[in-house]
Amino acid sequence: MANTQRQRMWQVLGGIFLLLFGLSTLSSQAGIGLILLLLGGWLLWKQLNSNADPSTYFNQRAEDDTDYDSEDDYALRQTGTEKVYAHALRAVEQAGLNPDTAQVLPVDLGVMVFQGDNDPVVYRTQAIPDDADYIQPFVQLRLPTRAVGRIKFEIIDSDGQVIFIHEDVNNLERGRNLVTPSARLPIHDAHAMLGN
Repeated sequence: MANTQRQRMWQVLGGIFLLLFGLSTLSSQAGIGLILLLLGGWLLWKQLNSNADPSTYFNQRAEDDTDYDSEDDYALRQTGTEKVYAHALRAVEQAGLNPDTAQVLPVDLGVMVFQGDNDPVVYRTQAIPDDADYIQPFVQLRLPTRAVGRIKFEIIDSDGQVIFIHEDVNNLERGRNLVTPSARLPIHDAHAMLGN
């Protein structure tokens, strides 16, 4: 990753140098100046266009000030505008898919924990508190185009038992879609919530 960023930096600096040198030689040697301008412009264009390449989206990890817990690890795309959580990428890989080529990509997943009259709290990788009243899973999917499909949520307890299954038909738009089932799992100290 550091080599790729270093290569990009040198290509950008080289492009800027060739543009400036080409501009300075245009008046005396127009042919050479034009070639240098074109070469420098091509190097810069190549770097600007590489941000649109989906295979580079997951190459850089960073920290950002958000409302999320500081313990949540996530990756940022190189554009810095869209979060892709590391635990979601690990889940994609554990499912046997490549995040760089997956058409439907989970970029975030977890559960919302409801306690009393309080607003729900998002848990991604942390243990769920024992005094939770309900939990409701969620996933944020990124799609390249609109789609309609069934999305099935399953929650498995620390003993490996399936304790929640819910499936809904969803109309998904191009881009990011936050999906939650239309049901919640009541907890009320009924299930062991230790472990992952």
